[in-house]
Amino acid sequence: MNFNLSKKNKFGFVLYVLGIVVLMSILTVTAWSDIEAVNLDVSVIRRGSLSSLRCPIFITPKEPSTISLKVNNPKDFVIRPQVTTLITRSTLSLLNREVTFLEIQPGETQMITREINSKDSVFDRLVLVKAIVNNPFPIEDVHNICGVMVVNIDYLSGDQLSAILMTLGVLLILIGLTLYTTGKRPFKKNFRRQLNIKLFLAILIFLSIFISNNGFFIIGFIGFLLATIMIIVLLFGDREFAVQD
Repeated sequence: MNFNLSKKNKFGFVLYVLGIVVLMSILTVTAWSDIEAVNLDVSVIRRGSLSSLRCPIFITPKEPSTISLKVNNPKDFVIRPQVTTLITRSTLSLLNREVTFLEIQPGETQMITREINSKDSVFDRLVLVKAIVNNPFPIEDVHNICGVMVVNIDYLSGDQLSAILMTLGVLLILIGLTLYTTGKRPFKKNFRRQLNIKLFLAILIFLSIFISNNGFFIIGFIGFLLATIMIIVLLFGDREFAVQD
């Protein structure tokens, strides 16, 4: 396809926007599912955060998936923590509760996995998980939550779907910004400002997804709120967001 310079820049901007939409969709799913998981057995209150809890973003009917968590012993003596996992079983009132008693040597780390599938979802939409680790004194008890969205795609697994969407979103943004800046060097002040805003938004969304899926859902949710506010301001408050000069 042959574009003159102006059309190439505009096409790049469109690709960038599509990439933002893809990544923002993933972040929205992550934030929504995690917030829903907060309501899972609200009687369980713990002080610390179990940052080692890992859950997939999506799950499909194609195959079961797993959640995992790691428990380590930072002390110089043997500890025997109790690990409890709560996983929905089609309704919020019916939970699959599994308790495991560990014996961990000094400096050792043990991993626990639990299998989940689409049949565990609430309203055929979300599988909600809460993990609690009761540690012996003086180690504080910790817990964390996560949610997994069910997507009815028979020919992909949840991990494959996540990888495809993340790769697609990043590629659209990179290709889009490359075309968007073609022929614009040296950048004028206003164009550079707009380019920095676009880069910051893309990085914010990507990092929020990464952080949320690495056990820090509160930070990820804050990133989601900041990205949402930023998009609203850019769409309705900054008429120069797509500036080409």
